[in-house]
Amino acid sequence: MSLFEKLCSLIILLVPVAGYFIAGSDPKFFHYVYVGEDHVIETMTAVFLIFSAALCFIRLYKLKPHRESLFLISLFFAALICIFGAGEEMSWGQRFFNLETPELLKKHNLQGELNLHNIKIGDYKINKIIFSQLMSLWLIFYFLILPWLYKKTEFFKKWTDRLAVPLPRGWQILVFLIAGAIASQIPANRRWEVLEFCGTFTFFLIFLNPKNKELFQEK
Repeated sequence: MSLFEKLCSLIILLVPVAGYFIAGSDPKFFHYVYVGEDHVIETMTAVFLIFSAALCFIRLYKLKPHRESLFLISLFFAALICIFGAGEEMSWGQRFFNLETPELLKKHNLQGELNLHNIKIGDYKINKIIFSQLMSLWLIFYFLILPWLYKKTEFFKKWTDRLAVPLPRGWQILVFLIAGAIASQIPANRRWEVLEFCGTFTFFLIFLNPKNKELFQEK
């Protein structure tokens, strides 16, 4: 664990701790500034997603002569997912570029914004189904189950490597679980903005230095 990783881990842990005390003492500041639209927490969440996407594209370029097509396609789609997440987080630059929300989205978007994750169709909220429930199941599998399966079964090891899935290290898992546990206790509805920040920052560290790092090196 390098000094850089130690500093990053400290930030990941301090952000939800600070959020807990700010939300308890000044809920308005927490809501409109600490995790406010286009403020530092939300912006950095998007930034780390862009960093992760850039890292995937760099590896795609460097590893193109050395890896099979499935591995390279997986890297490409991972980059696209990160870009999509960053775009959704910042409503695709709507406030920055002063863009109007299309009428179709206005009817179904709970916040009237240019994004998909706030859409509600009938009684179904996209944010709750995809970005909350399904994401929670994926995180449980990725952080708690996949590392064990990777170590114990050749099948999961083979396909994790073939699909270019960066495997989290033990300390990365621990940092995320602690940060997530603290963030979940923040007494405010927008505590999930803090959890998203911790998650994207942790994923950037995993992308940067995964347990199966040799897969992402030229040699």
